Amino acid sequence: MLLAAAARIAPLTENRFHPDEALYANWGLLIANGRDVLLAGVPLDKPPLWFYVLAGSFGLFGNSELAARLPALAASLLSVALTYQLSRQLCLAPAVEMVAASVMALSPFSILFGITAFTDPLLVLWLLAALVAAARARLGWAGLCFGLALATKQTALAFAPLLVALAIQCRHRRHLAPMLLHFVAGLAPVVLALLTWDTARHAPVGYWQQSIASYGGLSLAKPAELPQRLAAWGELSSYLLGSPAVTGIFVLAILALLAAESRLPAQADGLGALSPAYLNARHRHITLTLAAFILGYMVLHAIFSFSEWDRYLLGLVPLLALLVARAAWQLAMFSQRLAPALAAAWRHAAVAVPIILLVGPAWQAAHSGYPIGGDHGAYDGIDRMADYLRHMPWGTVLYDHWLNWELRYYLYDGPIYVDWFPTPEELATDLRAFRNSTVPRYLLLPGWEPAGDVIQAVAAAGYQQQLVLTTTRRDGQLSFLLYRVRPDNQIGGNADGP
Repeated sequence: MLLAAAARIAPLTENRFHPDEALYANWGLLIANGRDVLLAGVPLDKPPLWFYVLAGSFGLFGNSELAARLPALAASLLSVALTYQLSRQLCLAPAVEMVAASVMALSPFSILFGITAFTDPLLVLWLLAALVAAARARLGWAGLCFGLALATKQTALAFAPLLVALAIQCRHRRHLAPMLLHFVAGLAPVVLALLTWDTARHAPVGYWQQSIASYGGLSLAKPAELPQRLAAWGELSSYLLGSPAVTGIFVLAILALLAAESRLPAQADGLGALSPAYLNARHRHITLTLAAFILGYMVLHAIFSFSEWDRYLLGLVPLLALLVARAAWQLAMFSQRLAPALAAAWRHAAVAVPIILLVGPAWQAAHSGYPIGGDHGAYDGIDRMADYLRHMPWGTVLYDHWLNWELRYYLYDGPIYVDWFPTPEELATDLRAFRNSTVPRYLLLPGWEPAGDVIQAVAAAGYQQQLVLTTTRRDGQLSFLLYRVRPDNQIGGNADGP
């Protein structure tokens, strides 16, 4: 837990918000400040739990990036503990729970999402809590935690088959009917609360319908798209358990484990769950269930039109951690049979080697060294740009095309009116309409976007632009350019004045 905390706290304030983080933080502020407590005035495409958690953090700690990231940090750390408990509950082998927790603590995916304001760390927390409760045959608690996962993000539904499978395999002599009744009893209050909240919003479109509209529904990918999609998902998956090389080593170990267990008899022969030869029937089934779910999850994301976003894979990290831990232990048992005199050394190696392999990738992740998670420098300087604009007179107009979601957060409750323009032609039209206005007008351009047509539109409207502020990324490249734009007939005053 200390390693997990160190890896996440070090980069906690290093990066600015990804656009989605900024949007979620803005919705949290709307709740925290009482402006839109039910989020009726925003195109909400997700359940509300995460946004109320953000609102609570803002209420406790004030409006800051840090306040928005603390809930994900807490969820990520608790997920390490829950991974330990899930492994311990499944009883796959001695010391496996320590390896599983270590993999979860040091996974680049877990680290880099644990320092964001994305919904996914909280989603994984509730899913793990539901799995732990199911493994303990506490189906009421499993239903409640799964309901909270659904209240965090709809994609929790994808994990329902795994929850059902583990609940059946860990039923501890309970019949299916009482199990289902307890599960529904735990789930029902959360679902009822969600329905009540969505009805009370009186929004034109509910969040389920809005999510379908936002993401275009779900359909089979075109055959011609499959190679590109497989390559994209493969690249993202290569960081699940460390660097691509380390992930490859762990995947080979898991494949070796599955190959060995697939040859085992369906029933145990009395050697027991801790046998160095093989798992008993229940533990073998659990291992194969985890592997089958991970494979099915990846295949479905490849063949259906899911967006190729890294956050969709975060929930696989604890499941892979369980398989890595089991594979490490089985390899140690195999080595012990070859060299019995070194039995203790092999057992210690089963714990130490995965941790050693992950220390380097965890260090890289803590220094934003992998292209997953939130922003890693593209938005450097946006906070400085926002601070400059906050000193402008009330009603100052800022023209923007690319940074709508980010500016909603960074300029929240400030003196700036952000005027989003869809095309350069509409920017020129707006400028001509307000030629005689004395309100200060600015134009914000990101350094990574070609903006020649926008500059030409400003000139075509009879305006001149003067560069008043630039910011750079950590790699030295331009991140943002702020221009003061004024009609030709007003040139001559102080470029920074009203």
